[in-house]
Amino acid sequence: YTWLQEYMASGCGRDSFGNELPCGLAKAIDVKFDREGEYVTSARIQSRYRGLQTTKEFVDAMQDVRAAIEEIGLEDTFVYSTYYIFFEQYLLIERETITSILVSAACIFVITFTFGILSESKVDKRLVFRMLILCTIFIFMIGMVLATLGGIMAAWGIKLNAFSSVNMSMAGGLCVDFLLHIGFAFIVASR
Repeated sequence: YTWLQEYMASGCGRDSFGNELPCGLAKAIDVKFDREGEYVTSARIQSRYRGLQTTKEFVDAMQDVRAAIEEIGLEDTFVYSTYYIFFEQYLLIERETITSILVSAACIFVITFTFGILSESKVDKRLVFRMLILCTIFIFMIGMVLATLGGIMAAWGIKLNAFSSVNMSMAGGLCVDFLLHIGFAFIVASR
Protein backbone atom coordinates (compact mmCIF):
# COMPACT_ATOMS: atom_id res chain seq x y z
CA TYR A 1 0.00 0.00 0.00
CA THR A 2 2.90 2.38 -0.50
CA TRP A 3 1.03 4.21 -3.27
CA LEU A 4 -1.88 4.78 -0.89
CA GLN A 5 0.42 6.13 1.81
CA GLU A 6 2.13 8.42 -0.71
CA TYR A 7 -1.21 9.75 -1.91
CA MET A 8 -2.43 10.36 1.62
CA ALA A 9 0.73 12.29 2.47
CA SER A 10 0.45 14.46 -0.61
CA GLY A 11 -1.21 17.77 -1.24
CA CYS A 12 -2.71 19.08 -4.44
CA GLY A 13 -0.73 22.24 -5.00
CA ARG A 14 -1.27 25.65 -3.52
CA ASP A 15 -4.15 28.09 -3.42
CA SER A 16 -3.96 31.79 -4.26
CA PHE A 17 -2.67 32.57 -0.74
CA GLY A 18 0.16 30.03 -1.00
CA ASN A 19 -1.47 27.49 1.28
CA GLU A 20 -1.10 23.83 0.36
CA LEU A 21 -4.40 22.28 -0.69
CA PRO A 22 -5.13 18.92 0.93
CA CYS A 23 -5.84 16.09 -1.47
CA GLY A 24 -4.65 12.97 0.20
CA LEU A 25 -4.24 14.79 3.50
CA ALA A 26 -7.99 15.28 3.71
CA LYS A 27 -8.48 11.51 3.54
CA ALA A 28 -5.70 10.60 5.99
CA ILE A 29 -8.19 10.46 8.85
CA ASP A 30 -10.34 7.94 6.95
CA VAL A 31 -7.71 5.18 6.55
CA LYS A 32 -5.75 3.54 9.38
CA PHE A 33 -2.74 1.29 8.86
CA ASP A 34 -1.15 -1.24 11.17
CA ARG A 35 2.03 -0.27 13.06
CA GLU A 36 4.31 -1.43 10.27
CA GLY A 37 2.27 0.49 7.69
CA GLU A 38 1.74 -2.61 5.56
CA TYR A 39 -1.96 -3.33 5.96
CA VAL A 40 -5.08 -1.23 6.15
CA THR A 41 -6.77 -2.03 9.47
CA SER A 42 -9.79 0.24 9.08
CA ALA A 43 -11.22 2.63 6.54
CA ARG A 44 -14.16 4.96 6.27
CA ILE A 45 -15.82 5.82 3.00
CA GLN A 46 -18.39 8.55 2.84
CA SER A 47 -21.21 8.38 0.34
CA ARG A 48 -24.56 9.99 -0.30
CA TYR A 49 -27.82 8.80 -1.74
CA ARG A 50 -29.50 10.75 -4.49
CA GLY A 51 -33.04 10.63 -5.74
CA LEU A 52 -34.45 8.56 -2.90
CA GLN A 53 -37.80 9.77 -1.66
CA THR A 54 -39.88 6.95 -0.23
CA THR A 55 -39.14 4.82 2.78
CA LYS A 56 -39.04 1.71 0.59
CA GLU A 57 -36.35 3.28 -1.59
CA PHE A 58 -34.20 4.11 1.44
CA VAL A 59 -34.63 0.62 2.92
CA ASP A 60 -33.81 -0.99 -0.46
CA ALA A 61 -30.71 1.22 -0.78
CA MET A 62 -29.57 0.22 2.70
CA GLN A 63 -30.04 -3.47 1.89
CA ASP A 64 -28.24 -3.07 -1.46
CA VAL A 65 -25.21 -1.50 0.22
CA ARG A 66 -25.13 -4.26 2.83
CA ALA A 67 -25.43 -6.91 0.13
CA ALA A 68 -22.61 -5.32 -1.88
CA ILE A 69 -20.29 -5.26 1.14
CA GLU A 70 -21.17 -8.87 1.95
CA GLU A 71 -20.55 -9.88 -1.66
CA ILE A 72 -17.05 -8.40 -1.56
CA GLY A 73 -16.32 -10.74 1.32
CA LEU A 74 -14.19 -8.53 3.53
CA GLU A 75 -14.07 -9.83 7.08
CA ASP A 76 -15.11 -7.58 9.95
CA THR A 77 -16.70 -5.10 7.57
CA PHE A 78 -19.97 -3.36 8.27
CA VAL A 79 -22.00 -0.51 6.91
CA TYR A 80 -23.10 2.23 9.28
CA SER A 81 -25.12 5.38 8.91
CA THR A 82 -27.11 7.36 11.42
CA TYR A 83 -30.02 7.10 8.99
CA TYR A 84 -29.80 3.30 9.02
CA ILE A 85 -30.85 3.30 12.66
CA PHE A 86 -34.13 4.87 11.60
CA PHE A 87 -34.64 2.69 8.52
CA GLU A 88 -33.79 -0.50 10.41
CA GLN A 89 -37.22 -0.40 12.02
CA TYR A 90 -38.89 -0.83 8.64
CA LEU A 91 -37.05 -4.11 8.09
CA LEU A 92 -38.39 -5.50 11.37
CA ILE A 93 -41.65 -3.69 12.11
CA GLU A 94 -44.07 -6.15 10.49
CA ARG A 95 -42.52 -9.24 12.05
CA GLU A 96 -42.09 -7.58 15.44
CA THR A 97 -45.67 -6.27 15.46
CA ILE A 98 -47.10 -9.69 14.62
CA THR A 99 -44.86 -11.35 17.21
CA SER A 100 -45.91 -8.81 19.83
CA ILE A 101 -49.59 -9.35 19.10
CA LEU A 102 -49.29 -13.14 19.17
CA VAL A 103 -47.32 -13.16 22.43
CA SER A 104 -49.84 -10.75 23.94
CA ALA A 105 -52.71 -12.99 22.82
CA ALA A 106 -51.08 -16.04 24.38
CA CYS A 107 -50.49 -14.14 27.64
CA ILE A 108 -54.07 -12.87 27.66
CA PHE A 109 -55.40 -16.39 27.16
CA VAL A 110 -53.24 -17.96 29.88
CA ILE A 111 -53.70 -15.20 32.46
CA THR A 112 -57.43 -14.86 31.90
CA PHE A 113 -57.92 -18.61 32.11
CA THR A 114 -55.72 -18.98 35.19
CA PHE A 115 -57.21 -16.11 37.16
CA GLY A 116 -60.72 -17.07 36.06
CA ILE A 117 -60.22 -20.53 37.48
CA LEU A 118 -58.50 -19.26 40.64
CA SER A 119 -61.25 -16.72 41.33
CA GLU A 120 -63.78 -19.49 41.89
CA SER A 121 -63.96 -21.46 45.13
CA LYS A 122 -65.12 -24.65 43.42
CA VAL A 123 -63.46 -25.79 40.19
CA ASP A 124 -65.36 -28.25 38.04
CA LYS A 125 -65.39 -29.29 34.39
CA ARG A 126 -68.15 -26.82 33.53
CA LEU A 127 -66.10 -23.89 34.85
CA VAL A 128 -63.00 -24.99 32.94
CA PHE A 129 -65.05 -25.39 29.76
CA ARG A 130 -66.73 -21.97 30.22
CA MET A 131 -63.34 -20.32 30.82
CA LEU A 132 -61.87 -21.95 27.71
CA ILE A 133 -64.82 -20.71 25.64
CA LEU A 134 -64.57 -17.24 27.20
CA CYS A 135 -60.81 -16.97 26.56
CA THR A 136 -61.28 -18.14 22.97
CA ILE A 137 -63.97 -15.50 22.45
CA PHE A 138 -61.62 -12.87 23.96
CA ILE A 139 -58.84 -13.74 21.54
CA PHE A 140 -61.26 -13.79 18.60
CA MET A 141 -62.72 -10.38 19.51
CA ILE A 142 -59.30 -8.81 19.99
CA GLY A 143 -58.26 -10.26 16.63
CA MET A 144 -61.34 -8.74 15.00
CA VAL A 145 -60.64 -5.31 16.50
CA LEU A 146 -57.01 -5.43 15.33
CA ALA A 147 -58.08 -6.66 11.87
CA THR A 148 -60.56 -3.76 11.65
CA LEU A 149 -57.89 -1.31 12.76
CA GLY A 150 -55.49 -2.74 10.17
CA GLY A 151 -58.16 -2.39 7.49
CA ILE A 152 -58.86 1.21 8.42
CA MET A 153 -55.12 1.95 8.33
CA ALA A 154 -54.91 0.42 4.85
CA ALA A 155 -57.97 2.33 3.64
CA TRP A 156 -56.57 5.62 4.91
CA GLY A 157 -53.09 4.89 3.57
CA ILE A 158 -51.42 4.73 6.98
CA LYS A 159 -48.25 2.66 6.80
CA LEU A 160 -47.18 0.36 9.60
CA ASN A 161 -44.47 2.14 11.57
CA ALA A 162 -43.45 2.50 15.21
CA PHE A 163 -46.36 4.83 16.01
CA SER A 164 -49.08 2.77 14.36
CA SER A 165 -47.64 -0.41 15.89
CA VAL A 166 -47.92 1.10 19.38
CA ASN A 167 -51.45 2.25 18.61
CA MET A 168 -52.42 -1.27 17.56
CA SER A 169 -50.97 -2.66 20.79
CA MET A 170 -52.85 -0.06 22.82
CA ALA A 171 -56.08 -0.89 21.01
CA GLY A 172 -55.59 -4.55 21.88
CA GLY A 173 -54.93 -3.62 25.51
CA LEU A 174 -58.10 -1.54 25.73
CA CYS A 175 -60.07 -4.44 24.25
CA VAL A 176 -58.72 -6.73 26.95
CA ASP A 177 -59.84 -4.31 29.66
CA PHE A 178 -63.41 -4.07 28.38
CA LEU A 179 -63.69 -7.75 27.49
CA LEU A 180 -62.51 -8.87 30.92
CA HIS A 181 -65.17 -6.84 32.69
CA ILE A 182 -67.94 -8.05 30.40
CA GLY A 183 -66.69 -11.65 30.34
CA PHE A 184 -66.33 -12.02 34.10
CA ALA A 185 -69.69 -10.37 34.65
CA PHE A 186 -71.14 -13.05 32.35
CA ILE A 187 -69.38 -15.84 34.26
CA VAL A 188 -70.59 -14.50 37.62
CA ALA A 189 -74.13 -13.98 36.35
CA SER A 190 -74.32 -17.53 34.92
CA ARG A 191 -73.64 -19.26 38.27
